[in-house]
Amino acid sequence: MADMVMGSAQGAVDSLLGRLTSALVEEAQLLGGVRGDVQFIKDEMESMNGFLMHVAEATGDDGEDHQVRAWMKQVADVAYSSQNCVDLYVQSLGPGTAAGGNNGVLGFVRRLPRLVWTLPTRHRLATQIRELKIRAREVGERRQRYGVEAPANARRDGAKVNKKPWNGGGVDDDAREEEDARRRALAEADPPPDDHVHVLVKMLLDQGGHRAGSGLQQLKVLTILGPGGIGKTTAVQKPFRRTKRITSKSSTSWKCSKCTLKFYKNNAIALLESNNPSDDLKHVLMVIITKLAALGPLCIHMFLRSLYLNPCRTKEDFQGLDHNLDNDNISNSFLQVLLFIYNDLSSNCRNCLLYLSIFPEDFTLRRTSLVRRWVADGMITKMGRSSVMDEADRCFNLLVDHGFLTPIFTDVTGKVKSCRMHDLIHDFVIRNARDEGFLKTNLPTDLTHRLSVRQAPEQLHANTTYSKACWNICTHVNQSFQTEFDESSSTKMFLELLHLSTHFGLLQVLDLEGCKDLKDHHLKNICNHLLQLKYLSLRNTDITLLPKQIDKLRYLETLDIRQTKVQAFTKNSIMLPKLKHLLAGHKTDCTSQAGDIQSEEPFFTVQMPRRIGTMTELQVLSHVAVSGSGDELVDIASLLRLRKLGVIIQRPQKPVFRHLYHAIGKLSRSLHALSIQIVADNENADTDMEEKLVVPPKYLQALEISGLSQSLTGIEQLLSLKVLKLAGNFNTESLKLAIAANTNGPILEIDDAS
Repeated sequence: MADMVMGSAQGAVDSLLGRLTSALVEEAQLLGGVRGDVQFIKDEMESMNGFLMHVAEATGDDGEDHQVRAWMKQVADVAYSSQNCVDLYVQSLGPGTAAGGNNGVLGFVRRLPRLVWTLPTRHRLATQIRELKIRAREVGERRQRYGVEAPANARRDGAKVNKKPWNGGGVDDDAREEEDARRRALAEADPPPDDHVHVLVKMLLDQGGHRAGSGLQQLKVLTILGPGGIGKTTAVQKPFRRTKRITSKSSTSWKCSKCTLKFYKNNAIALLESNNPSDDLKHVLMVIITKLAALGPLCIHMFLRSLYLNPCRTKEDFQGLDHNLDNDNISNSFLQVLLFIYNDLSSNCRNCLLYLSIFPEDFTLRRTSLVRRWVADGMITKMGRSSVMDEADRCFNLLVDHGFLTPIFTDVTGKVKSCRMHDLIHDFVIRNARDEGFLKTNLPTDLTHRLSVRQAPEQLHANTTYSKACWNICTHVNQSFQTEFDESSSTKMFLELLHLSTHFGLLQVLDLEGCKDLKDHHLKNICNHLLQLKYLSLRNTDITLLPKQIDKLRYLETLDIRQTKVQAFTKNSIMLPKLKHLLAGHKTDCTSQAGDIQSEEPFFTVQMPRRIGTMTELQVLSHVAVSGSGDELVDIASLLRLRKLGVIIQRPQKPVFRHLYHAIGKLSRSLHALSIQIVADNENADTDMEEKLVVPPKYLQALEISGLSQSLTGIEQLLSLKVLKLAGNFNTESLKLAIAANTNGPILEIDDAS
């Protein structure tokens, strides 16, 4: 479990360093001693972070030195406390000098009443920051006093567990892809139909016959008993498909057949062939496979996936697992297998997996939402040159590949878009999260998965009685209102109590998707009080308006207003300097009382805000409406980090396509996905994209266009294109020729219903 502590400490320090850097650069109001103390804490944490990275490199995240582990916990505690304290101090100052309109003498005069009003609070927080400075110094000195050092015995002989995916052993790319596909097929393959399938079919069809004199087949019930995860569902799926009927009541049990066992053993050995396993290692592996066969398909498939991802395990690794397996205790054996696989994950992957403990059982997890939350909540430590988003995306893929996440929906390219956890894996994750102190909240289930993980209530408000009462919703409601508490209404109560405590302002993630209790006045309170928010989802709520106070969320990175009725921002322009993902759009149909579609409005969406070009951090802008002239598209050309663009062009005119092509050309090195939807509700609308792209987007992988009156040109120039989705009137033959001319061979999806 040392790896979890390592990841927690590194994540805490990385998050703190980013926040302190931002505060020192943007907050000129951090004057005098406070600014000096913050700078000292930052310098100390940078040194500690360097040591943590050295430990990670020396031990491969597998170190079990108890002194190092204890010290890392102290580092994480100081980092969390420091970030919370600095955030509260900055929040008490109000909008900083970087917020615009607050510079110079006039800006100071505007802030003066607030500065006077918050003087006692700032004095108390400044004292706490000074105390944290002393704690940071003591933690650094304690490491030297007790001789806490990075282990010198770094294992570089290849015997250390290799946590990187198999890379093909240095062969060329094509051969590597073919070999990887072969090995993945071995890990994911189902055995041939087992004896139990025929047994079940025979039991379902042979016994019972027909009811006398009725001519009707007598229905039967077949009961299959066994603990969770042993494969009851898998066992009945195949015979059910063959009989289509579950039909006298009986119970049965069976063991894995010799044929199936041999299948699993052969696949396991084949997955290790690239590492030239010894006969002793093969023998231990065969013993393990025999034991795992009694645990059911879920367990054995996860083990095979682990071999696929890491074929470089040693005989000692397998002997350790074999020693821990006990067929007389199926639940414990299953737990040991999960621990064996879990311990092979990187610290980032472990953080991301334990994060899932906040979600209810059988909760559907969407890839993009989950990845953005991981980043906003500080689950990811940047690795090398890859961005934190790319690293989070890689962690998601690894959790799917290991079998911790079960895919629900996969797109045409094979990318998993949504998934869920098996109930046994969910129990395992919750247990580990509690053991590691990752899950420290007693909040109701309905509320827990909507809030930040890093800022757990006990951490935020350990010394604030009233704030703890606010966080403990049940206690607050019972004591203050003498009403019976309904856990399902905890989110509604949270929204109502939000304005009562400034400590809520430390929240960085608020996911209100599907919350029908959210009202427009609640959103104003959120914008006024949760000033540290990085992730805000209002998806599928009844919100109709984004308030002008939205500008106060200066650290907001994700704003999700999909499936709402928001059509415009209250202000003509907004300024969210950190915003990376602006997500909008909602498909709607206007229907009559008889249910007939009278008219279609493909997207009910928000108008593109003015000054969008000033939010240069934007990476995703989807799906926003532009006017027929397309003047708003001019600003998009300034968003040089934009990876995904979705626009709804209403009543298009000639200039709109010229502006669009110009913007696409400017974004040719960054754009990966483009969606263009043309809504023409009059005969004068121009739906012909006659102009050609001067500079085609070099890395564009997905293109979706609807509402055109003619076909497209230039498809053959999009050499990275993987998926092309079209809806409208076009020349099918010319499209197929263009697709054939594209060397990348993109997948074509056509919807000619529109």
